[in-house]
Amino acid sequence: YNAVDKETPTTTDRQIEVDIPRCHQYHELLSSPTAHAKFKRILKAWVINNPHYVYWQGLDSLCAPFLALSFNNEALAFASLSAFIPKYLHKFFLRDNSPVIQEYLAVFSHLITFHDPELSNHLDGIGFIPDLYAIPWFLTMYAHVFPLHKIVHLWDTLLLGNSSFPLCIGVSILQQLRDRLLSFGFNECILLFSDMPEIDIERCVQDSIRIFCSTPKSATYRQHARPLKPKVSEERPNLSYYSIDYHDLPQTDLSMEPITLEELKGEKC
Repeated sequence: YNAVDKETPTTTDRQIEVDIPRCHQYHELLSSPTAHAKFKRILKAWVINNPHYVYWQGLDSLCAPFLALSFNNEALAFASLSAFIPKYLHKFFLRDNSPVIQEYLAVFSHLITFHDPELSNHLDGIGFIPDLYAIPWFLTMYAHVFPLHKIVHLWDTLLLGNSSFPLCIGVSILQQLRDRLLSFGFNECILLFSDMPEIDIERCVQDSIRIFCSTPKSATYRQHARPLKPKVSEERPNLSYYSIDYHDLPQTDLSMEPITLEELKGEKC
């Protein structure tokens, strides 16, 4: 981290400087000038260290929990961010990330239908599709829509799950707001999600685990998901029920194959 040039001006500096003062500024530590300087150095280092990606708004929100928890160790905050993104946001920061995000939203839509067909039919019927509310959820792993103390609690569980666990969190949020959503029309739903309503985060965590455990792994298959992880060693496997991804499973004749986005969207009843 110390060897990365974090001082030379780059084309992303301006956007980073605009985003930082808006990121969790209710937080006493993160709102300080010292934190702003640390934010900028970590984000610049990440952009420089990942030339295949670009800076998207929301990266500052992803950085915030790690900076807050490792405030006196920038290198650790940077390393945490650098390990987090490949697992949960693989390809999300490509210059053209539309195919990745659209596939993610389509799979999310499938999961809503799988776990709550009545709610899914209602939301589809009024035209309130995930594209209208869920992109900030997933692009920041909820760090843009929840306060920091809730994010830390949520991520403690998220980090134990695989790359599809965030989808289950999204379903759990919708189910917590289910009664209101079923009684709302399109405009009311837009208004509700314009500022994330109060969510019981412990209930959200427990519901997410329940949803995850009752979801077939094939239902969360994404061709743009994180590729197969290399084994650490035969004696020390790096997989558990919660952390294993579909791509980590042995290939068989019944394994899922990539399909086009149009086919994926068309599979929904």
